[in-house]
Order: sequence, then structure tokens, then C-alpha cells
Amino acid sequence: AATAGHALMELGPDRVSSRRLIAVVSIVAFVVFSGGLKRALLARAARDVGLVRVGAVAPDFTLPDVNGRAVSLHQVAAQHDVTLVTFWATWCLPCRLEMPDLVEAWERHRNDGLELLADNTEQDTPKAKAFAEERKLPFPVLIDDGSVQAQYGIDTLPTAFMIGRHAVVLWAQSGPLNAAAMVTVLLMCREHVRV
Repeated sequence: AATAGHALMELGPDRVSSRRLIAVVSIVAFVVFSGGLKRALLARAARDVGLVRVGAVAPDFTLPDVNGRAVSLHQVAAQHDVTLVTFWATWCLPCRLEMPDLVEAWERHRNDGLELLADNTEQDTPKAKAFAEERKLPFPVLIDDGSVQAQYGIDTLPTAFMIGRHAVVLWAQSGPLNAAAMVTVLLMCREHVRV
């Protein structure tokens, strides 16, 4: 050990710091490419919202969509790698602003195992249906009578949850998402589901 330390001293401080930098960069690269960083970021971003706990099974619900068709969260989740459930309302400006990003994320990743359920909390089917048709929302827009919003403990709109294939909550957030953040979280969730 004394010989190794003596050898490092003979290399000089610049060569020693260069070797340390290379070692640190190598470790960081290993963590990043092994998926460790993505899992760490997902764990850091994952947090409980309302009454729903990340890592727990999401409370199941069945709601009608704007056309009256019954949609069950657990049935949808069983058919997709990740299901994004967003709680929103037409009067909510941040909700309205994030809709184009939701559409973009759904269109880009629907064939990669993503489904999206938009839970409209207004209890106003004609208004929600008009909004969905006007903006050509391609995913199910659900009409919540207030029971699911209460079941989930949602008091902020928009609020979103990423649900895995076995209905486990992978991630949650109160507040709007942009397309880039949605895709990043989606990819991390999909990787987490496959690990």
C-alpha cells in the first residue's frame, strides 16, 4: 500500500486528479447506463398524492365515458404497461393547457403500452363531451360524479397518476405536466414495470 501511494505521488497531482476524474466518470456512466439513475429519479419523483400511496394498488373505479360506455381502471391497467389517469375540469386553465401535451404523449406512446384516462371532475357530461370533441381527444374522457375524486382525495387540478399493469401506483403529481416531463416519467415507469 505504501508503494502504491508513493507511486501516485510520483505521478504528480495533475495525473492523480485525472485518474480520480476518470474513476468518477466511469462510476457515473455505469449507474446511468444500468438504469440506476432512472430508478433513483423515479423514486425521488414518486410521492403520495391525496389518499393514494405510491407503491400501493390504485383504488379501482368504473366510470362512464362521455358516450356512456363504462370504463374500469383495473381492466384498462391490466391491458397496458402504464395507464396515466389525470383528474381535470374544463374550467381549470392548467388542465386545458396540458391537454395538447397529453394528446401528444398518448399519440406517440399508445403503441408502446400507454393508455390515458381523463377523469373529468365537473359532473357535466355535455360540457366535457363538447370539450373532448372540439379538441379531438383520442383517449377515454370519463365523467366523475365526485366519488372517484373523493376516493382518491384529490383537491388540486390537474392531478395525475401513473398506474402499472398490475394496478400499482408508480408515480403521482399534483399540478400540470408538460410533454417532456410526461414522456420522461412514462419511460421511467415503463422501465420500472419491466424490471
